[in-house]
Amino acid sequence: MKFKIPNNKTSLCISLASIPGNTGSILHNSAYKLTGLNYIYIPIKCSNHHQAYKILKNLNFKGCSLSMPLKQKLLNKIDYLDPISKKTKSINTILKKNDKLYGYNTDYYALDRLLKENKLNKTKTKILILGNGGVAKTSYELIKDLKFKNINLSSRNFKRYDDWKINKKIKIFKWKNRNKIDANLLINATPIGMSKATKEKSPVSISLIKKLDVIIDFTINKKENTLEKNSRKLKKKYLSGKILSFYQGIRQFNIYTNKTVNEKKLIKIIK
Repeated sequence: MKFKIPNNKTSLCISLASIPGNTGSILHNSAYKLTGLNYIYIPIKCSNHHQAYKILKNLNFKGCSLSMPLKQKLLNKIDYLDPISKKTKSINTILKKNDKLYGYNTDYYALDRLLKENKLNKTKTKILILGNGGVAKTSYELIKDLKFKNINLSSRNFKRYDDWKINKKIKIFKWKNRNKIDANLLINATPIGMSKATKEKSPVSISLIKKLDVIIDFTINKKENTLEKNSRKLKKKYLSGKILSFYQGIRQFNIYTNKTVNEKKLIKIIK
């Protein structure tokens, strides 16, 4: 594995993904330039968690960003987990310090910020979370922590919910019935809608979108996906994975560098 590092004093940050994107590298490298830090961020293609762990142990890096399914697969390989990572059983951020790996979940922070900015009514909002992976579990734990009253879950694999400690007030629906659920806020925590990730174009039907007020979609795409297109056509509030990626990337930057960055200036640079 070869990288071009500017000098031996440069701190290396990386991302590990089966299909590396450039969203994270643009954000982080722009933030390093804006703050004058001698850091560089490089995406690395990684096919499985075994390969990922070898990289984490052998490579001299400062910070690392993980994508699905590594967020859960590497959990037991981390030396120290922050309280949110322990609760959600998911990490997307690693800090390497003195050869020890420290795990964090900045997806939780990003969704928390997004929900609070939109000032949703915790009693009247009826939430549907789609998925059963790390992002779905993170969304579920946050929604509980924020004391939302009406939570619904749906995914293809019910067994994945066994470890979630779900109370009786929370409803779980079969995947085939997801479009019939009474909800006004959708959180898409599946890869459906992400280019090349799945054959399906949208996680929900137009009939469900018509009932929704807000759609939060964790997928990131260069072009408008079907869920975004249908949501905007029906004049629904669509909050894309790009917003969440920006928020969690800002938190990662804080963890990697112990610094803050001017978000308004950063947005102007990366647009």
